[in-house]
Amino acid sequence: MSDKNQDIFISNKIYPDIVGIFKSEVKPLITIKDNCIVVFDTNVLLLPYIIGKASLEEIKKIYSRLASEKRLVIPGQVAREFAKNRPVKLCEIHKQLLDKKSKLNNLQDGKYPFLEGFEEYKKMLDLEKQMDVLLKDYKATIDLIVDNIKSWNWNDPVSQVYKEVFTDECLVDKIFPEDELIKELEHRKLNSVPPGYKDTSKKDNGIGDLLIWKTILEVGKEHKKDIIFVSGDIKADWWYSSNNQNLYPRYELVDEFRRYSEGMTLHIIEFSTLLNLYEVPEEIIKEVKNEEVKNKTHNELFISNKKKFLNYNIKLNKIKYPDHNEVQIQQNSIINEMVEWFHENYIDPANGVPYDGREGGYQYFNGGPYNQDSVLSAKFPEYDEVLIAKAVEKINTEGYEWVKIGQY
Repeated sequence: MSDKNQDIFISNKIYPDIVGIFKSEVKPLITIKDNCIVVFDTNVLLLPYIIGKASLEEIKKIYSRLASEKRLVIPGQVAREFAKNRPVKLCEIHKQLLDKKSKLNNLQDGKYPFLEGFEEYKKMLDLEKQMDVLLKDYKATIDLIVDNIKSWNWNDPVSQVYKEVFTDECLVDKIFPEDELIKELEHRKLNSVPPGYKDTSKKDNGIGDLLIWKTILEVGKEHKKDIIFVSGDIKADWWYSSNNQNLYPRYELVDEFRRYSEGMTLHIIEFSTLLNLYEVPEEIIKEVKNEEVKNKTHNELFISNKKKFLNYNIKLNKIKYPDHNEVQIQQNSIINEMVEWFHENYIDPANGVPYDGREGGYQYFNGGPYNQDSVLSAKFPEYDEVLIAKAVEKINTEGYEWVKIGQY
C-alpha cells in the first residue's frame, strides 16, 4: 500500500456525527464509578506479580466487589495474553532469585596470615564466620522459595485470586469474523485510526489491541453502560501525551464508543487511579503507582529501541525490497506519528501571536517561528531524514510558520 491508498475522507468515517462532537457529554469518573462496567487489560492482570501480599489482598477485594455486582469484564484476548505472559513473569521471579543467590560469596575465601597480629583482623574473621553462617542460611532459604515456585501448577497466589474471583460472566469472549478483522486492522493501520496502528511490529500485527477494543464496543452496545477501561498502555494509539505524561484518551476512541453504546461514556485509566477511585489504602495505591512508573520507564525505553531498530530495518528493506507493502505501512505509521506529535506541541501563529503589518507581520516576542525540519530532527533523531522530510511535507500543507503552544 502507498499514500495514494489512504482514505482521504477518513475524517468523515471517524467522526460521522458532527453534532455529537459539540453536544455529547463525557461523564466524570466519580459519577459513573458505582454503576459502570470495568474492563481490565492484560498488563493490569500481570501487575500483582511484582507487588506485595497486602496489595494483592486489597486488589482481590476490588475484583470481588465488581464481580459480585456483575460489573467486571475480562475480554477473551486479555485472558489469552495473560496465559501467554504469566509463565514469563514466574520465570523472571525464578531467575532473579537464582541470580541473587549466585552473587553471594563466602566472606572467608581470602586469608591474610601476616595480619594475625592485629586485634581488628581477628575481629574481622570472627564476624566473617558469623556472616557466612547467615549467608548459608540465606541461600538455603532462597532454594526453598525457588522449590516452592517450581512446585506451582498454575496455582500461584495471583492465579488463585483470579480463579476464585473471575466468574464465567466476567470472561467475555466475543467472536468476530477473522477476514473482517484483518480488513479492519489494515484500514486502521493505513489511516492511523486507533487502536492498534502502533503495533505493526508485533507478531500479531496489532490484532490484540483491536480484539480488546471490539470487545469493549460490544459490551457497551449490549449493556448500554458507561465503561472504565483499566490499562497501563502508553502508546499514542490510546493516548494523547505531553512531556511523557498521558493526558487524555484518544478522542476517536471516546467518540466511537459513544456512538456504539448510544451515548455512554468511556474512560481509560491506570490501575492506581482505579484503586484511588475505590478508596483503597494509600500505601497500596503508592506501591502500585511505583510499579506503574517503573513499567512506563521500561516501556518507553523499549519503544525507543524499537524505533531505532525499525528505522534500521526500513533502510535495509528499502535496499532489498523497494516496493514491499509492509515497509510502506511502517513508514506511513512513523510519518503520522511525527505529524501528530508536531501538532500536539506547535500551532499556527494566527492563533495568538501578535500581528503588526507595519513591523513585518507576526511579532515573535517569546520565540519562533520554528523550522519544522529542525524541530522533528531534534525530537526524532532515530528516524531517517527521508521520513522526516515527508512529515514536514505533510505539515507544510497546513502552514509554514509555527510557534510552540503557549509560547506567545
